[in-house]
Amino acid sequence: MKLDYPTSWARRPLGDVCKQYRGVTYKKGDARSEPTSGFIPILRANNIEAARLIPNDLVYVPQDLVKDTQRLRKGDVVIAASSGSLDVVGKAAQADGDWDGSFGAFCKLLRPDASLVDPSFFGYFFETQFYRFAISRLAAGANINNLRNEHLDAMPFPCPPRPEQDRLGRVMRSADNIRRKRQAVICKASTLIPAVFCDLFGSISGQTSRWPLVQLGDCCRDIETVDPTKAPTEEFTYIDIASINTTEGRVESPQTLIGENAPSRARQKVHADDVLVSTVRPNLRQTAMVPKKHDGQVCSTGFAVLRPAPDKLDPLYLYTITRDPWFTNTLVSMTSGANYPAVRHKDVFTVRVPVPPIALQREFAKKAKAVHQLQDRMREAAKESDNLFHSLVQRAFKGEL
Repeated sequence: MKLDYPTSWARRPLGDVCKQYRGVTYKKGDARSEPTSGFIPILRANNIEAARLIPNDLVYVPQDLVKDTQRLRKGDVVIAASSGSLDVVGKAAQADGDWDGSFGAFCKLLRPDASLVDPSFFGYFFETQFYRFAISRLAAGANINNLRNEHLDAMPFPCPPRPEQDRLGRVMRSADNIRRKRQAVICKASTLIPAVFCDLFGSISGQTSRWPLVQLGDCCRDIETVDPTKAPTEEFTYIDIASINTTEGRVESPQTLIGENAPSRARQKVHADDVLVSTVRPNLRQTAMVPKKHDGQVCSTGFAVLRPAPDKLDPLYLYTITRDPWFTNTLVSMTSGANYPAVRHKDVFTVRVPVPPIALQREFAKKAKAVHQLQDRMREAAKESDNLFHSLVQRAFKGEL
């Protein structure tokens, strides 16, 4: 892909306008999974999502392992430089402000020289089609799954006159703020459902609930197993752990496969309104309810599939419980394995949840469904906003604004 821009703009190697820093190297024994005095948080590739730095699932390392230059500053761009997945390599996000934290060895940090380039203009470069194409070409051409310093340093970077950089940076930042506000409204709407739940049922916590406590195994039905490889040419939708939008708790990006390519974990048949609970790293809260469009499809054995008995649990009621911190903490307390923490399927079904009268659960579900429908409309509006923003970014770097 050719980098088209006005002839009045300069073209410089990316390394001329920024400085690279390597990530923090540490031993597994040095890291903690919870905030600890004298330790600072470390970002990894999984913390870069949709051009945002997401401070979830952090690790913490002794602060004396981190150099001052490795602490994040406003305008820094963190890039996933090494990964087993080529789709991950090159993911980038800019820091909105100074942060008392750092980044791991599989990432790189680019710090723009503010005397040479507008930091906002610099940051939005990593959302251009040209950048993604350049990364893809590097990966495909050299069959690599890591970015070396020279790959980034040599990447062409368009440099309009500084006043024009500043103007374009302001325009893109203003548009970006609008789409961020849309996302914030969606997040705000997500607090409505817990509020309605609390109003009808009180605390979700099994310890303080005023309702009878019943093990999930006693109020969920059995599910079917399936082997897609027995129909090698038939297509099916496969929901794995990565298909779950952790923040919003929904199935977002399942794969379409044919039977002969089915992973060995694609063995559980799901139906609409089943509740999926990831048994791997339950602290990440990867739970979701199967939508109608995926009825009869297949999910990973990495999920415990909760299929509520209609006379005992309403699906939306059960799903709401799985999104609560109490449920997450309960599963975390059952995990084993330091490097790959997981909870056994059979242990998930021993969790005791409050079970109010089914009529009251359905009253709650009616209200929750209305909120979910509102969120769906908001997401569509947000998606349109994202599309318009990315179109604006492409035009900005072509000098068309």
